[in-house]
Amino acid sequence: MISLFSYYQKCFRQADFTYPWHEAVFYYLFSGKFDPEKGRMLKENTLSLDLRESSDYVLFFQRFLTLSCLSFLTQTPFSLEPLFQKALTHPYWQGSSLCSLSFQLCAHLGAWHQREEAMPSLEQDKIWSGGELTLQEEAESALLKGCLGLLKEDSELQERALLQAEWMLSLLDHEHFPFFSLFCAEESCAPLSLFAANHVLFCLCDSLTKEEKWHLASIRQLHHLEKCGTPAPSDLPLILPLLLALLKRLDPGLSFCVESSFLASPFIFSRQRQASGFALTLLGKNSGLGAFHKKGVKIVNCGPWAAPLGECRNFGIRRLAFREKELFFSLKSDLMQGAGSPKDFASPLESASSSLEGWTRLQPTPSFVDGWIHLKAREDKERLNLDLTLSSSPDAGVLFFAFLVQAKEAQVGRHRFLPATMRHYLGESALITFFAQEEKIEIALSKKGEIELIPLGGGRHFWGANFLLALAFSSSRPSLSCSIC
Repeated sequence: MISLFSYYQKCFRQADFTYPWHEAVFYYLFSGKFDPEKGRMLKENTLSLDLRESSDYVLFFQRFLTLSCLSFLTQTPFSLEPLFQKALTHPYWQGSSLCSLSFQLCAHLGAWHQREEAMPSLEQDKIWSGGELTLQEEAESALLKGCLGLLKEDSELQERALLQAEWMLSLLDHEHFPFFSLFCAEESCAPLSLFAANHVLFCLCDSLTKEEKWHLASIRQLHHLEKCGTPAPSDLPLILPLLLALLKRLDPGLSFCVESSFLASPFIFSRQRQASGFALTLLGKNSGLGAFHKKGVKIVNCGPWAAPLGECRNFGIRRLAFREKELFFSLKSDLMQGAGSPKDFASPLESASSSLEGWTRLQPTPSFVDGWIHLKAREDKERLNLDLTLSSSPDAGVLFFAFLVQAKEAQVGRHRFLPATMRHYLGESALITFFAQEEKIEIALSKKGEIELIPLGGGRHFWGANFLLALAFSSSRPSLSCSIC
C-alpha cells in the first residue's frame, strides 16, 4: 500500500505544471523544501483575488493556508502579512465555516493570533453543517478543527473534530467506501478528493485516540484512492498532503489521548452489514435521498428528477437545516435510543428493523417551484423498502423517481442491457436486476407502472453511474413503493 505522499508524487510526476500553486507543492513533496520564488508568485496571484466573490475567497484561503503550511513545515521565513491584512479588511468570507477555520489555522501557524486585531470567533456548537457542505468539505472542516485543536492544545476543539469524524465514519459502507453522493450535486462530485480528505482526517483521529477503527478506515481510503489510477494534480486537493505533514509534526503521541463516543443524528438512516450498506437522508441541496452499495454493484444515488431526465440541475432535493432543531422538523425515526444519549441523537443502529420517515422539498425547477415528497424507508432484514408520496399529483412525464446505478449489466424481466449502448427499455415495470461480478441488486415495484432504463457512459457524469432507472409519477400515480435487496 502506497502512502498519500507517494500517491501525490506519482500524480505530480505525470503532470505539466502551469500554476505556481502546483509548483510550490510539487517542490515541497519532492525536496521537503519551500521555494521562496514560487511562493512569491503564488502570493501575488492570491492577492489579486476578489474577496467579494465566494469562489475567489474560497480559493484565497486555500492558497493562504498552503503558503502558511509550507512556511511552517520548512521553517522558512516568508512574509504573509499582506494576505493576513487583506483577509481582515475584506470580511465577506466570514459566513463560510471552512474559510473561518482556514484563517484561524493560518493565524496560529504564523503567530498572528497573538495580535490585538479582532479575530473572527469560531462557531463551535455545530457538528454538522445541515447539508450546506459536501462530504469532502465536511471532512476538511473536521480536519482543520483537529489541526487547530492540536496547535492550540484545545481538547474541546479536538473532541469536536472527533465527533464530526465519527459522523463521517458512519457514512462509509461495509467496505469503508463513502456514500459520496449524499449532500453532493453532480457538478460537485469528487470521490478522489473525498477519499484523500477522509484518509487524512482518519489519520488525525488515529493520532488522537489510538483506536484501531481509525487506522483501518484510513488505510481503506488509500486503497480506494489507489484503485482510481493517477489523476491530474488539479483533481486532488493540494492542501491535504501538507495537512498530513502538519499532523505528523504535531502528533500528540501517547501523551494525549481523547476518547471518542458516537452520537448518530436521526436525520441519517444508515446500515453497514457484512455484504451491503446503505444510507438515506431527507436533507441536501440538488442532491439525492440516498445510496445502496454491494460489492461491485452500487446504487450511487436515488431521488426525484423533474423532466427532462439527464438535466442534473433538476435532480434531487433541497432542504437544509441551519439550526439544529430544523433537523427534526416533520421527521420520524424509530432508530434505537441509547441510554444516556441526548434527546436529539440516536445511538448506532442495533435493531433488526428500523425506519426513517419525513417530508423533504423537491429541487426547485420551472415544473416544480414548491413541490414536496414524503419518504418512508423501512429496513426488513436484508431488504430496504421505500414508500414515496408527492404533495401534489403531476402530469404524466413531468416527474420521475430515479436510481443511478454502477453495474456491469442490467436486466428488466427477461431483457438484458449493457452500459454505454443505445439499447434501452421503456415500458411496463418488471423485476429490475443489476449485476456486477457475483453480486446483484434487485429493485421490485409493489404495483405495475411505466419505467425507463437508460444505459449511461459512466466516468465523471451522473455521479459515476452507468445506468439510469426512472420510475414515472403521474396524476394517477402520485405515489410509488419499491423494495431493494
